[in-house]
Amino acid sequence: MEKEHRDVIRKLRVFLVKNISNLEEILDILESALIITENQRHSILSGTTLAEKIRRFLDIIVRCGPSAYDKFKQALLETNQKSIYDRLNETEELKVLAGHGISSERLSDTRDESIMIPDRVSSHPLTPYTVTSFPRGYVLIINIEDYSCESGVPNRHGSSHDASKLQILFEDFMYSVAVIKNLEGEKLKKVVREFACKPEHSNVHAAVLIILAHGLEHHIIASDGTHVSIDELVSCFTNKKCPLLAGKPKLILIQACRGEERNHNALVKRDFLDSLPSNFCEVSLDPSSWLSLPHMSDCVIVYSTLPGFVSWRSEIEGS
Repeated sequence: MEKEHRDVIRKLRVFLVKNISNLEEILDILESALIITENQRHSILSGTTLAEKIRRFLDIIVRCGPSAYDKFKQALLETNQKSIYDRLNETEELKVLAGHGISSERLSDTRDESIMIPDRVSSHPLTPYTVTSFPRGYVLIINIEDYSCESGVPNRHGSSHDASKLQILFEDFMYSVAVIKNLEGEKLKKVVREFACKPEHSNVHAAVLIILAHGLEHHIIASDGTHVSIDELVSCFTNKKCPLLAGKPKLILIQACRGEERNHNALVKRDFLDSLPSNFCEVSLDPSSWLSLPHMSDCVIVYSTLPGFVSWRSEIEGS
């Protein structure tokens, strides 16, 4: 491997150790390209932890032939790790510019090597987030389907269909999904707090919390009948309490009733819809006065129904 490429890998060593995934697949690609030997592959995989295996891999790859670096980058693309590929390219470009005498102060990469923060232009509210990490982010689905007899609340038949479909959907989008069932009140709060503080959030670009349960306008009903404040759960994701997700998109989806009213269909003439102004949907809708924007920025909170209304669910097919 060329010296400038070895320098790039050494500069990003901490970042690479924390973020490389699918190591065995990378090794398969490199061994089939004759970059590493079978013995080297076995030596790398003999490490006891993933971090140790990656460190062994990095120690070996920098001593391989001149095409090793390019093959390694290609393996990253083939294993859906474009964010790491892009980081390598960016570091190469900085080194090239520095070699042309441009001030290193202007080139300094101020991002923490161990935390992946999506690039986003804050001056334009519609600039899309960069969500390219692998996995894209972590998803926690809390499905409260079965309620204790003491709770006085009926079971939510069909809710498991929703949980299964959501899991498949987010896994197809390359998120890492965990499903937890039937939590009592205190356990529900504890699980949400632990998810918000999950240290692995530093390595990904997004997070999703989904709660499927019975509910009231401002509360989730846990499996033991306890009323858990939605405000309390959502406040776990403020930038102060959840710094590893600051600046990253967060989605909180709540499928629960918010009252007992039933929403009935209404017929609307098409010419009425056509007459609405083009910016009709841009009217500001403030769903709650919980938290000010600086505390809850980059977060979308979605309900399955309006305040005061029930949320419909099929017992056979789910929502």
